[in-house]
Amino acid sequence: FTALFCYSLMRNFLTLFMLFFIQQVCSQTLLQHYNSANSPLPDGEIRSLATDDSGALWVGTDFGLFHLDDGVWSSYKSDNSGLADDFVKNLLWHDGLWIGGLSGGLQLLHLGEWTNYTTSNSPLPGSNLTALAKDKQEGI
Repeated sequence: FTALFCYSLMRNFLTLFMLFFIQQVCSQTLLQHYNSANSPLPDGEIRSLATDDSGALWVGTDFGLFHLDDGVWSSYKSDNSGLADDFVKNLLWHDGLWIGGLSGGLQLLHLGEWTNYTTSNSPLPGSNLTALAKDKQEGI
């Protein structure tokens, strides 16, 4: 009887906890719509999205790289940063932000420092990267 009572009490507690948790999650705004009217995002296509370890959002577009952290937007373009190509096709967060563009090769933004990997300084077969992914050994 005691075990059955404890099980029933625990089940009721878990049910109440889950209902409270669901109510809290549902009462928060889970989605936010950004466009050129309420952000620095340009008109055009978003090519890639990534989140970093802190939960900040990185957005790759036809017109540069954009970063949203705690409601504050930052813009990275070839004329104001180390970004090699404004056409950002691919993003991947893995110990830094890996960026693949139309003609800029592969870039890494790590702790504010830019590193460019091209056909002349790495084994990349070309400058136009179509996809980025991690393998089972945690490599790019």
